[in-house]
Amino acid sequence: MRRSDQPRQQSSKRLGIPVYALVVIAGLSLPTMLALNLAAEPLQKFIVAGVATSGLVVLMLGLLGFGQRWLHLLWVYPLLAGLMLIRLTQYGAVDFSGAGFTDEFFLHLSLESTRLAVQEYDRALAIAALVLVIIIFAMHKLARQVSNLSPQILAVMCLVGVVFASGGRAALPEWQFFQAYQDWRHPLIALESTDQRTRTRLIEMGLLDTRLSYKQQVTATPPKQPKNVIVLYLESVGINLADQPDWPNLMPNFKRLMEKHAWVDHVWASGYITIEGLTNTQCGTLAPFRKGSESIADGEGLADALPCLGDVLNAAGYHQAFLGGAETTFAGKGRFLSEHGFDEVYGLEHWREQGLNSRPNTWGLSDPDLFEQSLKKIEHLQARPKPWHLSLLTIGTHLPGYFYDECRPYPNGDAQFLDALHCTDQLLGAWVAQLEQTGVLNDTLLVITADHQVFPNPEMKRLFGEGVYDRRLPMIVLGPASATAAVSAGAGYDLAPTLLDLLGIDHDARFALGRSLAQDSARPDYFLTRYSDFFNGAQVSNDSDCEVNPNESLPLNACQKDELLSILRMISERFSRPPSKLACGFDYVQTSSSDAQSLEIMIGGDDQSVRFIQGARPVDIRQAGWAIIFLDDTGTVISRSFIPEGEVSNEQLQTFENNRAASTSQVLVWTGSGEPSPLPRLTDLTASGPHAWWADATGSVIAESVVEAGYEDNDSKYLRFDRAVCGAARDRGVLTTSTLTR
Repeated sequence: MRRSDQPRQQSSKRLGIPVYALVVIAGLSLPTMLALNLAAEPLQKFIVAGVATSGLVVLMLGLLGFGQRWLHLLWVYPLLAGLMLIRLTQYGAVDFSGAGFTDEFFLHLSLESTRLAVQEYDRALAIAALVLVIIIFAMHKLARQVSNLSPQILAVMCLVGVVFASGGRAALPEWQFFQAYQDWRHPLIALESTDQRTRTRLIEMGLLDTRLSYKQQVTATPPKQPKNVIVLYLESVGINLADQPDWPNLMPNFKRLMEKHAWVDHVWASGYITIEGLTNTQCGTLAPFRKGSESIADGEGLADALPCLGDVLNAAGYHQAFLGGAETTFAGKGRFLSEHGFDEVYGLEHWREQGLNSRPNTWGLSDPDLFEQSLKKIEHLQARPKPWHLSLLTIGTHLPGYFYDECRPYPNGDAQFLDALHCTDQLLGAWVAQLEQTGVLNDTLLVITADHQVFPNPEMKRLFGEGVYDRRLPMIVLGPASATAAVSAGAGYDLAPTLLDLLGIDHDARFALGRSLAQDSARPDYFLTRYSDFFNGAQVSNDSDCEVNPNESLPLNACQKDELLSILRMISERFSRPPSKLACGFDYVQTSSSDAQSLEIMIGGDDQSVRFIQGARPVDIRQAGWAIIFLDDTGTVISRSFIPEGEVSNEQLQTFENNRAASTSQVLVWTGSGEPSPLPRLTDLTASGPHAWWADATGSVIAESVVEAGYEDNDSKYLRFDRAVCGAARDRGVLTTSTLTR
């Protein structure tokens, strides 16, 4: 070869470096750009992602030049394959759910989900494999060429690569994957934003545990001879009702059970309403019930991923059933239990299907019928090959109290609630006796407690005086318990860990507040509720002066209590489903003038049409009226409201105005057959029959539903939140942040 040809060849090789580098960058960027396009991301996202990917490639090339060529096989090619796999997975996640890598990605990651993904995206995988071959070929060519570059140039390439990649790392799928994994492995990292001194002190005192994991990560093993378990929640029955001086012999069976089988002296109620009592006892915490019974009724998934009693028993192989007399839809009770390991959840809806209706002058399934159905269910469960857990909730002592024909009235008083308590006592005594006589309790643990104490209304104060403020609840245990009590008192939120010890189950679940009462603990005699606390057996208030307790002694002052409740609220939110957030390019509203059942309001991949509530019960928005979803400037749903067709009340109008003032935009769906009823400041919403609009804070319409060409059903209208619509919203300041990184 002539010497004059060598510089020319060197020059040609150097010219080939940018070309091959561009091939590698384009190949790696392809899945990311497709994902960004699916999510209708703004142009700057594409640019940042492309620059960051270029930085990664330049960094790899710089490192390649410093090493031996054969070493490429040891790290470069596997690294390229890994990058392609992560980016293709991100594309699949966005295509499937509208969201990229989040902690939920890892929560749902399993062999089965992987198999389904491979089956669903087999064509995309084949194309990705071909692209990967091209990338590896180009990188092989680059490896030969960069080895001839000077160390100074290679060092500059490494520096430039680090700057570009680190500067745009938030747009890199690999960084998002890492962040999501961190969130999954350490779900409570967000607690670092709380007051560290108070948090540390609460942990040191044994009042708080933040070493929690997702319910999917919990492992549990039953003993060689596992025991079954029945948990009975008595409605509004505190231990003071067992021995009332003004009302002798009011609940003799309950009193006898307390004297003979009280496992601890009492547990302090951790809830004020039924669903709160269930949630806190099952999950070992104080869930945020600031909206009362509606707090989990809207399907937002409050504490769905928090490990609760049902989740641990499910991991231990238990079959679980819940029987209640009330509707399972009320307060979101049925959904909550189903999300936490219960295989069967039966309420009034089910009993009606079985021909069991409410008795005259009562509501729900009567307690005599509930106890009878529980015995039938126990008989079926006993025939199953694996251990089982049955929970029941009575309703007879729900205010104002209900009396049934199977009972004798209370002879020493004429109040309705006294008759109800006396009746419940008779039913309870007969039920426990039957469990004992049939031998169920030979291998089954029976735990009797209550959801909360009686409400302090005027009638209860007349009957029980200051006793209405006695928040001590029973914890009665019959059957073959595997442990004895180590303390004399606890709280409702101690039920789950205590019950697991009573069953002898080996598990790794932890609870924010709950501690097993069968184990010695450094926790002081201090128990919490949303409002006041209990210290050394007495109710205490949290002093409003935050300078009280300079040595951080108990009771907690107002600031310490607020900080604790804030931490518990953050824990609940961290283990909840993220709020529905608009996914541009995926979400839509579908209406039909002939088929009311075809109504869909898809936001964040969730059908919002089933998540409207009123009075803690779901609302059927397919009846004529306004279904309104209020969004903030990130596209996140902050509230929902349904206004039936007809004369709109002042209360409804005020609620609409308050929600509208707190939101940046509204999705408005008229479900009636005629012209829409007028709403304040929204006068240009004219249509006939079902229709949908997206309006900004001023009431101006951004987009509305239309009949789309190309669909077989020409009767259907669609409001699609596509790139053009979301772009218009961003231009008007209605939508400001990415939906891909939510």
